[in-house]
Amino acid sequence: MKDKQRNRAIAGAAGVILGGLIALGPQYVFKICEQTGHHGGVTQCFWTGRAEMGVGALIAVIGIVYLLTKDARVRAGLSIAASLSGALSLAVIDVLIGVCGEADMSCRLATLPAINIVGIITAFSAAANAFYLLRRQSAESGSNG
Repeated sequence: MKDKQRNRAIAGAAGVILGGLIALGPQYVFKICEQTGHHGGVTQCFWTGRAEMGVGALIAVIGIVYLLTKDARVRAGLSIAASLSGALSLAVIDVLIGVCGEADMSCRLATLPAINIVGIITAFSAAANAFYLLRRQSAESGSNG
């Protein structure tokens, strides 16, 4: 498999897998707290899970489009979008919405660290891939001119 095809396959599959973990993880793998809190209201954990579902779905769709795209410049742009989406995933769970303050709840013990790890991996691997693609594109255009 050529380097360009390998990059497309690995980075695209990684986007689909990481996006899937962010989208579905809080619901099925590293479960978020129940929908209602002690006082009957909807918990911020519930809303974080919903927001992460949207961000993760976006990352997975970016991964699918990445798999289908041959142009390296477009793939670099998709990688930048995936990197920023990974950062958004981190912002949702750590800053924008958060999780409940109960230290012994599953959202604190499982969901928060898992989403942080997956979000960091997504943000940094996609940024590194964008850098790689742009650098390779620059080297190719420099050798052609």
